[in-house]
Amino acid sequence: MFQLPGQFLGFTEARLNFTTLDANLGGKVVFDCRHYSSDQEIVYGACAGYDIRDTGASTFSQLGGGVELLGSNWDVRLNGYLPIGETRNLIFSQRANLGTTLDGLNFERNLLLATMKSPTQIDKVYESALAGLDLEAGARLLSWGNGDLRGFVGGYYYD
Repeated sequence: MFQLPGQFLGFTEARLNFTTLDANLGGKVVFDCRHYSSDQEIVYGACAGYDIRDTGASTFSQLGGGVELLGSNWDVRLNGYLPIGETRNLIFSQRANLGTTLDGLNFERNLLLATMKSPTQIDKVYESALAGLDLEAGARLLSWGNGDLRGFVGGYYYD
């Protein structure tokens, strides 16, 4: 950690994830910095990092980055994610008598799974790493004691 009190803060966050259900490993390292502008009363922030995740059938890596503006009455954050290396892995294939359709989208734990029926009449299931963006903005709704109640709206896009 590096700090210039009242002006700048830089720090690193590292995490090792271990799922007890499947015994899969994952982790991340992130470099963050914050700068306080006393003239504008705004905190400017930026981060960059690397993630790796083992799903049991695939291992995916990604680079991530983000920027944020934190005001006394409002906050705005924008983050982006870019997979690197292999981004798609066939994990199941079986013959089926089905046409070309999207069979379904569903969440399993914290994964979004899409099941496709292919025109060759083979049912295939893939795991994929997705590139994406997320954006959120919020404002103070109510001051309460020594804190605030803030409301946020946001959206995300993955491809």
